[in-house]
Amino acid sequence: MSYRAMAMHLPRPLDVRTRVKGKADLQDIQYAADETRRSKLKEWRGSTVPEADHLTKFLESLTGEAYSAFLPFIMTRVATAWTKWIEQERTLLNQLVQEHPALAENLDLEWLVERFSRYPQYWAHAKAQDTSGEPGP
Repeated sequence: MSYRAMAMHLPRPLDVRTRVKGKADLQDIQYAADETRRSKLKEWRGSTVPEADHLTKFLESLTGEAYSAFLPFIMTRVATAWTKWIEQERTLLNQLVQEHPALAENLDLEWLVERFSRYPQYWAHAKAQDTSGEPGP
């Protein structure tokens, strides 16, 4: 799904609150409202934390009325928390490297991110070791 299509699942701004320059007809207002949705999604992608009610409406629209938005909502909140934590750690890492340049040889953010991205394989390996009785990693 494209980001443009995904943005259409965001709550539509009220027509009376949609700003359009000059004399505008309904089609201009709808286009401006769609642009507002795309801008909002871009903000969300750029680390702006969405309001809970906007996120819930977005997830409900995206998943369809037959599904609950609860699980996607929780997953989004967890992902947001992890992202903030990683950003904080990256900032601390950069500060440490600036204060102690010799650490740059041993601390590499890309290496750490790659290790985190392999967590599913690590977890599968750890679970397999647990069931087989073999020692863990």
